[in-house]
Amino acid sequence: MTYLDSMWSLPTAFWRTVGDGVDASYVVGQRLPMLALATAFPSVWRQEEGMRMVTEKMAAGADGMVAVSQLWTTALLDIWHCPLPSDPMTATVDAYIEPSRKTLQANARRLSQRSPSSAE
Repeated sequence: MTYLDSMWSLPTAFWRTVGDGVDASYVVGQRLPMLALATAFPSVWRQEEGMRMVTEKMAAGADGMVAVSQLWTTALLDIWHCPLPSDPMTATVDAYIEPSRKTLQANARRLSQRSPSSAE
């Protein structure tokens, strides 16, 4: 990685993180009232959404670990064809976060199309 590449990767990583923060706050803002309403006014949809929250977190963590394992297995076993990442820590973190990022963006899209008050 050259100096110019690293100079451009930092702002890109920053804005990706900002976007993830916006999506995460939106998803949390949509789901917390659902959890509160699920205790007072239970519905099948709210219970399913609560279960989905837990299972998605566990699945995202497992997917991230698999992605990190794949990254390093490929890098170490196929070192002649696939060189090691120039910034191993960033590559590892990106590999771990990418499955969660996809799930987070999908949740933000899904929850923005359906309001909690209309879900019964």
